[in-house]
Amino acid sequence: NYKQASFPKGSVIVPNDFGTAPGCILSAGGKTAVLLPGPPRELFPMFQNYVMPYLERMTGAKLFSRELHIFGMGESSATYQLRDIIENQTNPTVAPYVKTGEVSLRVTALCQNDEEGEALVRPMIDEIVSRLGDVVYSTIGESLPETCARLLTDDGLTLAVAESCTGGLIASELVAIPGCSNFLLEGFVAYSNEAKMRRLGVKRETLDAFGAVSEQCAREMAEGMRASSGASFALATTGFAGPDGGTAENPVGTVYIALACALGTEVKRVSLYGERARIRELAALNAFDLLRRALSK
Repeated sequence: NYKQASFPKGSVIVPNDFGTAPGCILSAGGKTAVLLPGPPRELFPMFQNYVMPYLERMTGAKLFSRELHIFGMGESSATYQLRDIIENQTNPTVAPYVKTGEVSLRVTALCQNDEEGEALVRPMIDEIVSRLGDVVYSTIGESLPETCARLLTDDGLTLAVAESCTGGLIASELVAIPGCSNFLLEGFVAYSNEAKMRRLGVKRETLDAFGAVSEQCAREMAEGMRASSGASFALATTGFAGPDGGTAENPVGTVYIALACALGTEVKRVSLYGERARIRELAALNAFDLLRRALSK
């Protein structure tokens, strides 16, 4: 703690609102160095709240960014369709980023204020969306769960979730969003066949004929959850997350996602790969995308 409180004379101290180690800004010989602690939960807010305003004052300009989120198209395909934009970028710039199952595009303008920044990035965002289409699910930095939450809330709709292979991941993502009680009615993890039958109304004949990992089972899970909860929409997932299980017809990584609503039930089959945690995460993202597309119609 004593070391953390010791800085060279003339330093500008950068407060740390989430830890004990402050940062500092040093200027000498026409150069400026910024020193910050490493933990992301400390570093990121320190940079955003204190360092960026300092740099803006020092340079007389600022950076204005908007983040586009993409699901359903890989980075190589997205950047190929935008290759001329990326190769010829000046102001604003376009930078792609990748995380599990998704691609982000950060559009950044050097400007004097937010109004000028918005005016600079807006035509670029419109051009990107026109080229990539509805795989762009957010132009304001929302995650897929946040997008679904906003659409449900805006339309006054409700959701219930029945999960097998995702094991509560979908419900957990939604519960992390403030105000989720406005749209999320309930979630149920139905891992065993008995739970699927007893709590969701899946028929024994369905399980005997098609198995738990099937379009028919996913459909009955979603419809049973919607009927018992009274929700506007019900999502259901069932699949083989591995490393064991799977069949010749439905190998490990096969997941069925069902969405039930007043207009009927849609079932989507996805073939995923990777370790168990990755398959479960991708299955949850695909479920959110199925819901997002239904809400956007």
